[in-house]
Amino acid sequence: MNKEGAMMLLRREGVLAHVLGIAVFLFFSSQGVSAEKRTLRVFTNNSGIMIPVFKEFEKAHRGVEVAYETRAKGNELRNIMRLELANKRYFDVAVLNLNMDMADLVHEFKGKGFLPFRPRNIAAHALNEPEHYWTVIFTRRYALAYNTNAIQGRAPTFKDLMDGKYEFMLDPQNYAWLEGLIQCLGQDAAKDFLRKLFAGKLLLRKGNSVIAMLVIAGEAPVGMTIDHIVETFRKRGAPIAWNPDADPVIANVSVAMLGQGQNRDISKLFIEWLLSAEGQNIIEEQGVAGVRRTAQGPTCLVAPQAVSPEKWKAVYDEYRKILNIIP
Repeated sequence: MNKEGAMMLLRREGVLAHVLGIAVFLFFSSQGVSAEKRTLRVFTNNSGIMIPVFKEFEKAHRGVEVAYETRAKGNELRNIMRLELANKRYFDVAVLNLNMDMADLVHEFKGKGFLPFRPRNIAAHALNEPEHYWTVIFTRRYALAYNTNAIQGRAPTFKDLMDGKYEFMLDPQNYAWLEGLIQCLGQDAAKDFLRKLFAGKLLLRKGNSVIAMLVIAGEAPVGMTIDHIVETFRKRGAPIAWNPDADPVIANVSVAMLGQGQNRDISKLFIEWLLSAEGQNIIEEQGVAGVRRTAQGPTCLVAPQAVSPEKWKAVYDEYRKILNIIP
């Protein structure tokens, strides 16, 4: 082949490569996929619920992979996030249980790490942030769980426990449930409720997952845990269920917040997807209540409240006294 023929062949190969490149780009674009995956950085304290949700989002959006941070909970997670934000290491999305600590963090970093965003799929909810700095995604309920081999027929109620009908387990550090009980009943009525409840056959055990496993194992036929933990074990064939009509059912909401990361387009896409019918169905498959589901039974939602540390210490001390943990 002479020099001129070789140059013509190279030009043809160059044109072919360019055409193939465009074809590949158009194919990936039509599939909603980029040739190189983008990483969505998410903070969450609901890993048991959200990890399956992340995987389904990745399947639906093959150009995206979710890198989630879930190594800490409660105040520790809040402090890690505060340090990240103070050093301008911005994440893309946060999916967190709403409490006063998290509300304070958002208000501290409004426009400096957290950004307002009103999703098209937003559902009306009393606990949505008025300026759209967070949006309610689902509700976790504290579940009065029971062993279905030991208790058949009518599900146990709090009155059954007060009457000493069953042994039951409770985490003495479950302060979120206590806070919800006070908001739902009022402080005096909540104290009276707890005194009657703790006069029953109470066993103190720590950890929601541990309590669920002990109910399954038969250490006690009833225990207070979380709805999605019960449903996870039930789907695996374990003899456990919970009573959604136990009065009251205390629940807290989990919310999505838009961060100031570099992937704002896919961050917004992710939040919209969480609120879509597809996203909500996948969330409900984890055993929690989607934001649009009508609450079943006597459900009381825990709202973030500005209460001084001194007042909460006094409430917690009273709680521990009722439990006979401290004199």
